[in-house]
Amino acid sequence: MREPGSNGNKNTTTIDIWKDTKDKLDRNKAPSQCYSGFICQLIDLWEKTGEEKVFSRAGSAGGNQGAKGSTIPY
Repeated sequence: MREPGSNGNKNTTTIDIWKDTKDKLDRNKAPSQCYSGFICQLIDLWEKTGEEKVFSRAGSAGGNQGAKGSTIPY
């Protein structure tokens, strides 16, 4: 894997994520898909679905709501 910005592009950056999160990204993205492309897909889906709609479904099912005791690791 190439290092971000190794091609001289100054429009890249790095972020720290948990190894478990990277493993999930790797399991779910297409084999040749870059992380940036996959993350953009996820963001587009999030915006299309709508944050409140997602949380209202999670809340009604007792899912991850980001509250105390939640399983969302913020």
